[in-house]
Formats: sequence, C-alpha cells, structure tokens
Amino acid sequence: MPYIGNQGSIAGFVNQPSKQDLTGATGGTLTLTHAVSGPEDISLFINNVRQEPTESYTVTGTTVTLQGYTVAATDDIYVLYNGLTQLSSVPVDGSVTSSKLGSNIDIAGTLDVTGALTADSGIKLGSGTDALSDYDEGTFTATVAAESGTINSYSVSAAKYTRIGDIVHVFIRFQVTDKGTGTNFVVSGLPFTSANQLLGIWSETNTTGLTGFMFTAGTGATSFTSRRADNWGNNCLVNGSYSVSITYHI
Repeated sequence: MPYIGNQGSIAGFVNQPSKQDLTGATGGTLTLTHAVSGPEDISLFINNVRQEPTESYTVTGTTVTLQGYTVAATDDIYVLYNGLTQLSSVPVDGSVTSSKLGSNIDIAGTLDVTGALTADSGIKLGSGTDALSDYDEGTFTATVAAESGTINSYSVSAAKYTRIGDIVHVFIRFQVTDKGTGTNFVVSGLPFTSANQLLGIWSETNTTGLTGFMFTAGTGATSFTSRRADNWGNNCLVNGSYSVSITYHI
C-alpha cells in the first residue's frame, strides 16, 4: 500500500472507548454517567451480547430506556461510550523541526513557566542572541534618615520597583513633616544592591520649592544620599513632599 509523508515521524494509537459498568441495575432503564445525544453514541452490552441501537434501547441525556424487556441484578451489563473515543499521536523524538512551527505564537492568558531560568533561557526579541532573563516588579520597605542631624517626623506613602535585566527603576514618595536638625536625606532599603558609584538620578518635589536632586551611592549599596542639583554643597532637606525616581544598575 502506498503511503504519503514520513512513515516514521508519528507514533499513533487509539484509546479504547470509555467504559461504564452497569451490572446490578434492574428494571427497564439504565443511568449513564455521561450524557449522550443518541443511542448510536453508546454500545450497550447485556450478558456480552451487543444490543441494537433504537430497536433494543433509546437514549435521552443520561437515561437509557430498554425496549420491551427488563434486566435483572444478575445480568452482566456495560456500556462503551463511542463519542469519547480519542485519537492520540506522539511525535518521535527529534522529528519536529522549527520549520514545522508557526512564526508567531499567540498566548491568551497567563504563561506559567515552571522551574528556574538558565543562562540560555529568557525572552528573546528579534533575531539577536540577547535574552531578557529577569523581569520583576513589586514594593519594598523604604526608610528615610538625615545625612547629618535627625529627622523628627516623616512618612512613606509609596515605594515601588521594576527590574528589567540588570536595570532597576525605583519610585519613592515620602512626606517630611518635621525635618528637625536634619541635613540632606538618605533613603535606605533599596530592593537590589547597586553596582556603580553614581546613580544617575533626577527627582522632583511638589511642595519643597526645590527643582531637583542628584543622588550618590557607593558600589554595593542599598541606599542613596541626596544632593542639591543646583548647588552640590547646599542642604536639600526641607519640610515637604518628595517624589523620587531613580534608575541604577545591579
């Protein structure tokens, strides 16, 4: 017999129809565990004799009605669900190449990747070899203190971060209600340790009247210290609301 295609690429098999044992039933009706649309969707056997659909029985939903006879508890009765027969095929290892896959994979919903990402894993964009191996976002606990002196009262209303690869974007909002004797401010508790000496940073405030800051941090630090952008040596700690955005390498 002639064949079309690669005979060795697929190992196929057919699952047997799902079986339900009804031995012990009595009377003129039987109850199925699966609803079917008609008598041809099942094969009914009584004492190992297959019954003729429609002539020997009818089916409505999960109820089988026997035509002109009844069964006893001693009868051997079972049903095969013809509609639940499934064809399964297993590709031979190495038989599916990239040319057989579509150029676009559309995922609806959530993609759940189980296990750790390795050095060769990650999301690759375009035709390059670089992979996005880390993406994370969340909140962290930020604390505010004075570089010198003491801040008497402050509160943090937001501390969020987004990590993309080795770049971390951080946003912090806090209110200083009593700066006390404090000079400049130090924010601690960054979610990841910095890898460089200077954080290239710009910040804005909404009530301090200051236009912006620079921040410094040592290598391996999880905190940064404020500096006035217009005058490095001047104090930039005043009573007011601060909204700080920083980006740094880890």
